[in-house]
Amino acid sequence: MLLIGLVASAAPADAQRLERFSLSWDTRYDNVDAGVVEDRVQGSVRLGLTVDLWSALDVVGFASTGGKYTSRWTDLYDFIIDDTGADFSLYFRRLYFERGWSWGRAQLGAIPPIKNIASGTGLNASGWVDGGRLEVYLGPVTLEWVAGGITDLDTPDLFSRDKNFNFVEFETTWDVTEDVTVEATGEWLAEEVYLRSEARVDLPLPGGQALRAQGELIGNLDRRELAFDVALVFDPVEWIWGVEDRLGVQLHYRYLDPELGLRGTLVDDFFVYGHAFTVELKGHILEDGVLHWFSRNIFAEQPRFLVGLGLRFRG
Repeated sequence: MLLIGLVASAAPADAQRLERFSLSWDTRYDNVDAGVVEDRVQGSVRLGLTVDLWSALDVVGFASTGGKYTSRWTDLYDFIIDDTGADFSLYFRRLYFERGWSWGRAQLGAIPPIKNIASGTGLNASGWVDGGRLEVYLGPVTLEWVAGGITDLDTPDLFSRDKNFNFVEFETTWDVTEDVTVEATGEWLAEEVYLRSEARVDLPLPGGQALRAQGELIGNLDRRELAFDVALVFDPVEWIWGVEDRLGVQLHYRYLDPELGLRGTLVDDFFVYGHAFTVELKGHILEDGVLHWFSRNIFAEQPRFLVGLGLRFRG
């Protein structure tokens, strides 16, 4: 991975251009099981950048706080142990080359675990795959191949973590219509095989708005265990007043079997095994989205509540 940084730094100044830049700070109050298990204030810093080399190749980096594959958060204050102070070290979780064409896209390095939208049974968006991705666009169908390693899950620094080959993915995404998308995925992770499917349907509503319904299913073929997630996504403020991004609502019902295997602990926003109903709320306080808020209530055997604010700057 050091090669990526060396190539970017060695390129002549006139061959480099900062194409995109983002910096965000989030703070949240996190309470698990009415404060019995966790009762804390946490923070997160994220830095993303894209450098254009020779107008032909991008170097893309993502650095954040957090010490695990599934978490970018670090404790600011813990009410249970009456402790303050935090390690706000930024780690480059991902750093990779990217090249796009009219027919597809290729990535090589420490790449994102997902190609587009995070989903309930997809890999955690904060994580990484040390390897490569190839996407091919065939009209309404996108074919995706990924190969590499998802290892050393408690070492987010790509320059320090071990890199062993243990992951292969093939995914087909089909935009059946403008409002219907389906996905089918086969994965090999840590010597076990998983099959995953997902469908997203945008249901039209009066006023030109839409209600998104989505369902996902993932199974471990070796262990014969399953997990699923069904959700509704909508924005009631946009329905009523036509103002976007002021109140995004997601309602999820998920079941995650504890015997699903390693893949189960790597799903996006993994929290608890078994059955769980989640209410997620988020919105922009300012129209440009610089200041935003978010909240999540998880109703499960071990309930969880969190609420937070964030600042985001883009260039």
